[in-house]
Parts: sequence; C-alpha cells; structure tokens
Amino acid sequence: MTVLVTGAAGFIAKHVIHDLLREDYKVLGTVRSETEGALLLRQFDNSNLCFEVVPEIADPEVVEELFVKHGEDIDVIIHLASPSIHCSYDYETTMMKPIIEGTKNILNSCSKYKVQRVVIASSAMSMIDFCTIYDDGLVFTEEDWNPVTRNNYGNIPTVAYATAKKFAELEAWKFVKNNKVSFELSIVCPTYVFGPRLFDGDVDDLLNLANKPIDDIIHSVAGDPLEPYLHSEFVDVRDVARAHILAFQRDAAKGKRLAVSAGKFNSQEIVDILNYTFPQLKGNITQGLKSGVADETLGACIGTVKTNEILGINYRTLEETTYDLTKQILRVEGKLE
Repeated sequence: MTVLVTGAAGFIAKHVIHDLLREDYKVLGTVRSETEGALLLRQFDNSNLCFEVVPEIADPEVVEELFVKHGEDIDVIIHLASPSIHCSYDYETTMMKPIIEGTKNILNSCSKYKVQRVVIASSAMSMIDFCTIYDDGLVFTEEDWNPVTRNNYGNIPTVAYATAKKFAELEAWKFVKNNKVSFELSIVCPTYVFGPRLFDGDVDDLLNLANKPIDDIIHSVAGDPLEPYLHSEFVDVRDVARAHILAFQRDAAKGKRLAVSAGKFNSQEIVDILNYTFPQLKGNITQGLKSGVADETLGACIGTVKTNEILGINYRTLEETTYDLTKQILRVEGKLE
C-alpha cells in the first residue's frame, strides 16, 4: 500500500513517514525542492520512500502533474503541506491560498483515481471561538466551528491561520458531499504541537514555531520574565503523527473530524519541569512568576471524548514531551550531562 504524504519535509510529516515505514508502507512524499528531497532520502535511508518536487501545492497544474505520474499507485493521502503561523502583510497570498487552494487541488486531482482514504491535517483553532476561549467550563468539541468569517480575520496571524484551516476543512467536506468520490475523508485537528524533531540534524536556530517557547525558556537567564506566558492545550508531535495514521487505518474514523489533545498546559509548568529535571538548567534559567503553583486560569477546553473512542491513543504527558525535546536540544548543543 502506498501513502502520499504532502509536505514531507515538515516537523509532523517526518514523524508520520517514520511510523509508516516502520509499518512497511510505501511512502511518496512531496517536497518543495530537490534539496529537501535528497535530505529526506539520506535521513531515512529506506527503499520504500521516494519523493516528488511540488514547489507550490496551491498550483493546480503542478498537483495534477503529480497525480498523472503517480495517481494509479496512491492508496492513501495524508495531506500535511501547509505554511505555519507567521506574520505577513498579505495573508491571502501567504496563508489563505496555500492552505485552502492546496486542499482543493489535492482533492480535485485524487478524485480521478482510486484513492481509498484521505486524511487532512487541520487545527483545533478551526474549532474554537477566540471570544469565549477563556470562559470557564466551556467545551469545544468536534462539532464546533470557529465563527470567524472569510473576510474578518483581521491582521492577526493566529486568526488568519485559524480562518484558513477552517475554510480548507469546509471545502473538503463540501467536495466529498458534492462529488462521487472513491475515498473516505478524515480530518485531524490537533492542539498546540510540541516535541522532539525526528532527526537531531533538523534542530537549529530556526526551531518550528510550536517548539520555540520551550527553546526560549531553555536559553533564558535567571531573573528573566516569563514572556510570553502561554496557556493552552498541547499534544506531542509523535502522538499527532500516530493520529493521522490511525485516521486512515480505523474504519470508525471514516467521515470524522478528530480532535487531538493531551490536555492543558501553561508556561510555568514547563519552567518547573525544566528546573526540576535538568541540573544544568536549574537556577540558571527563569523561575517564572508562580514557581510550583498551579495556574488558576481555567478557561475553555477541547472535548476529545468521541475522538478518543475512535483512535484510542495513550497521549504522552507534558513532562515526557518537554523532557524529550529539551534533552534533544541540549544534546545537539553539547550540554547534556
């Protein structure tokens, strides 16, 4: 069985590819350049992995060429290609088009072939309402949608990203509803994604956005303020990868929107884990504002009961995720005791 993984050079994607190869799937990955593809082959060193260069997933002609060449061989698609959250003066070009049009292009092209399952990576931000996210006791579930509209996301990166993910999802569900397709669709909506890179060689000064807050704390100085102070929900990148694979393996996931979260976290918890676990950091990094004291801010949460019944993942704890990422960073920097 062959699985197409778009955005194969990405943070989550490499973990997905690792798990797929471990289960003896053949993997076709899309990358933006020959350089990315060559690195991918060197890192995995597995004959079941190959790649195709797709410089722009929002270009329908390039995507169509991919499927003309490989469409007959593709059984499953895991669509991960997406820009990350970033500041921009033109979110329509840098975020909306790649995310929304990229999804549409993949579905349009694959619908001409006998693809069995399609899994699309979305975000829990497509489920929440930013106006009520701090309301205690409120639960956002797989049935909820961020109320943001196509024209009112403003100039805020996270809102623009949430908007793009929401409307890419809506386009996907509409496509399946309005077309006779051979595949079953599942969409995975993870919360904040932390965790180690699959390969130490990918750890550099440009850590992905989700891991940067932990990296900033690791490299803070005693007495530094704990800024920005994060209060959200998280999930380990390895569990996110597993969720995408289970989403096509489990019949119960057919036609489902899956909310993936390991629970709440805050920046102070991360500080406390680092100071307690790593002697070389204790006393040398920020202590935060409320060391050892639980965050009293409750706020809304992501309800994952239905998804947990379908996927049955035993999520890694915040301690495991923080420890493994920190250990990797310190190892790469030659600071691991």
